[in-house]
Amino acid sequence: MTRPDSPEPAWTVHPVGLLRSAGLPAAWLTGLTPAEPVEADALLTAAHESMVAVRRRCVAELRAARDSGAAPQAAVKAASRALDRVRVLPAAAHPALTGRTRAAWDEAVRHRDARARAFDAAWRDATEAEHAALVLRVADPAVAEVLLMNSRGAHTALTREATAGTLRPANRRVAYRYLQRLCGKAESGGHGGPVNLIHLGTAPPGHGGGPEGHALVHHDPLLGRVEATVLGDGRAATRRTFLSHWAAQALVDTLVGQEGGEALLRPCRVIADDPAELPAPGTPAATLLAGADGSRSLPALAELLGVGLREVRELAAGLAERGLLTLDRRLPGYLGDPASGLASVAAEAPPGKRGPVLAVAGAAEGLATVPASRRAEALDALEAAFTERTGHPARRGEGRFYADRFVLSEEAYGNVRAAAVGPEGTRALMRRLETALDLLASRAVAHRLAGQKLIRRALRRSGTDSLPAAAVRRLALPPAAEERMPEAFAALLDGAGTCAELTRADLEGAGLLRPDLDAWPLFGAADLMPVGDPAPPGAGELVLSELHHIWPPLGRPWRGLFSDEEWRLDALRTRLADALAPARPLIQQIARDQKGTDSSPLGHHLLCLDRMEQGPGAGPVALDELVVREWADGFLGLHSPSRGEDYWLCPDYDDNGLDVGGLAQCALPAMELPEIRLGEHTPRIVVDGVVLQRRRWDPPPGSVPVASTGRVTATEWRTVRQWAGRLGMPRYLFFRTDAAPKPMWLDLASPLSVTNLSHTLRGARSVTFHEMLPHPDALWLRTPGGTLVSEIRTLVLRGIDPTRGSTWNS
Repeated sequence: MTRPDSPEPAWTVHPVGLLRSAGLPAAWLTGLTPAEPVEADALLTAAHESMVAVRRRCVAELRAARDSGAAPQAAVKAASRALDRVRVLPAAAHPALTGRTRAAWDEAVRHRDARARAFDAAWRDATEAEHAALVLRVADPAVAEVLLMNSRGAHTALTREATAGTLRPANRRVAYRYLQRLCGKAESGGHGGPVNLIHLGTAPPGHGGGPEGHALVHHDPLLGRVEATVLGDGRAATRRTFLSHWAAQALVDTLVGQEGGEALLRPCRVIADDPAELPAPGTPAATLLAGADGSRSLPALAELLGVGLREVRELAAGLAERGLLTLDRRLPGYLGDPASGLASVAAEAPPGKRGPVLAVAGAAEGLATVPASRRAEALDALEAAFTERTGHPARRGEGRFYADRFVLSEEAYGNVRAAAVGPEGTRALMRRLETALDLLASRAVAHRLAGQKLIRRALRRSGTDSLPAAAVRRLALPPAAEERMPEAFAALLDGAGTCAELTRADLEGAGLLRPDLDAWPLFGAADLMPVGDPAPPGAGELVLSELHHIWPPLGRPWRGLFSDEEWRLDALRTRLADALAPARPLIQQIARDQKGTDSSPLGHHLLCLDRMEQGPGAGPVALDELVVREWADGFLGLHSPSRGEDYWLCPDYDDNGLDVGGLAQCALPAMELPEIRLGEHTPRIVVDGVVLQRRRWDPPPGSVPVASTGRVTATEWRTVRQWAGRLGMPRYLFFRTDAAPKPMWLDLASPLSVTNLSHTLRGARSVTFHEMLPHPDALWLRTPGGTLVSEIRTLVLRGIDPTRGSTWNS
């Protein structure tokens, strides 16, 4: 709903977003399992319940006969044994019951037994049919490509077995896990799902003629007319491969380690936590450390200091021994193209040394053009060449499902083109999001102010007007007690229902919406999932599935797929710079070791918590030269006395590998989705039509009735379904455990899916289930190959509209 004092929503959106989708149709999962077992299970359950009702009548008559002595004791015992064993009554039991009751029991038992036999047959047939369908999917080139890129061993085993027409039970589970990743989740990555651009509020360049393909016109209840040209699912996408950052660095290390490699060294300082460890200002060691930003060679540093090369070597070795300097050649882990960085280093190496290294890089980037029939052979050759050159294995965690650190990364794009939401639909989107985003922004601001209060206390204790940034980083700042949003928010929720719906008035009444949001620069990357048909007319439910502060990680590989003009990065840079001025944006260096390519946002300066690395448009600022002090507007932020500049620290993803510690309280307010848990069941949480959290279940440890062996029989499958039914779970869910935190698909109708759940829970101490929303029948992105799970990643900004200006620092 729109605020009454604003005809336009307070939040705006960057006009270009990402349309991320699963690589293969959802029907590949939902259609894997025949309907017969569920139908047979329902009939068997009904027959069993009917039999239980008749048994109650039998027990009542037996008690009456026993108490009155109207029937022989032997007859009563014979009848009791038959009831306990669920068998037709023998002749010896007949005197204990009336004829009508005997006939009803015998008929109920025969009916239940017939339904049980029918269910067993349906289970066997469905298991075989599911296995056969899975074999066909594994044999598809698209799935084989996923296996090849993730695990060479799995690719060999599964494709060989699929060609033979069968999969061993263990490999059925492995294949199913890959299939759910391809069909049930919007994962970027060429072998997981393509990425495309979507225009919000404006038509894409050249819109009108459009490329050849299937014209998609989706009439969304919220967004209105959504248009695109769809060439097919992920199999129809254009593919590109990129040399991974870590692999490029390993190849650089090889060049540096060879004879004559010293000339390639670019000493790079390592930031110390304690400034007392640093050399005294004005000394040659301090000058060398200040100049060691990863861009100067040893001779260049000698020229900077005005000393000989030998003296510089000795100084650098001493600093390296103290842990303040590294004597190597580091590639920037952000913004740049790792292959280009490698090429620039190789250009300085002797011609005889650079050729084999550049050949590996060329083979990695050229793999996308290799025909499918020769791709496995080419990949094996690439791995062998990389290992021969570097001594490192080409894969991290061979055979593991999420072993994603590899010599190359792959991206796919172009299967959906000219996707666009019109101006009215975009305004409706922002109106719908306004209350939910104000709630999350209020929480972020309250949390930041509470952290600022703790730093202010530290300043008062020190008796100074500033503290070294390194000292603030070491401060142990507990979660702010003043940040009451989760408790106050939870108090509004009714945990007994399936859905808790809140309005702006509810949140304002609980004091959860701050009136001072216009005083803060607020923005974030929101992942949105519109709920398509079937939906109630005018409902337009929208799922806010994720919210990050970084938008987007415009390093490689995505900037290799779309130009800066297509992203409209100049406009984005201007909007953010104007909103943040006079302070400048600063981000800690990203070192996401679990990803093949590291990246950080375009145009940010770097707060170096690890190494000083120079990249295009991102000049490094050393942590040990900064202080935390009060800005003119009262915010306690970072300041460089030598440069005379204030800096906004931009928060980053949790998994960036670097801990900023107490400096997190000097950052921009970081909007994120809170995790609300009311107990074993938490209803779906909807704020003004925006789903903030899907319905979830947190069962007690060990309460999920799965087999300890990891295998599932027909009886165990029925037990799991009955357990889920008692909890009100739908057929389609996602689950994650403490041992496997990435969500996995669960289809309660699928024997194979329940088997996967059983196996995953063997090593887990806790598990959480979430409903699948949108439901498979409500997915809007329809391609000639089938309907895809998808999401729109947008940059949402509050008060950062150039036509209105920003007021945070006024």
